[in-house]
Formats: sequence, C-alpha cells, structure tokens
Amino acid sequence: AESDIDVLIVGNFDTLKVQKVILEIQKLTGREINSIELTKKEFEKRKKEKDEFLTDIFSSKYIKIL
Repeated sequence: AESDIDVLIVGNFDTLKVQKVILEIQKLTGREINSIELTKKEFEKRKKEKDEFLTDIFSSKYIKIL
C-alpha cells in the first residue's frame, strides 16, 4: 500500500478552501493526506522549538511546492 501524504502549508490562506482541495485530491488519488496549516509566525516558532512533526517532515524525502 502507498503511504500517506504529509502536507505542510505555511502562510496566509483560507483554511476551508485548503481543506476542500485536500479532500478532492484524496478522492482522486485514493491516498490519505495529513495536513498542517501554520502562519509564518507559528512555523518559525515550531521550527525553533524543534517540533516533532516539522522535524519528521524535513528529515524525510519531500517535494517543495511554492
């Protein structure tokens, strides 16, 4: 079985719209998508605190999408 997809979203955005898009992608791919949405300030704070989720994402193979 294929693994889940972890998505980190940083910045200013409409959370509801993001969740709708993620649900559509899950339906199309048949894969579970785990997302975390952070403001830039939250991201910097959690990165500085060596947050476990962020550490896991950045220690794994990932594709950066801007």
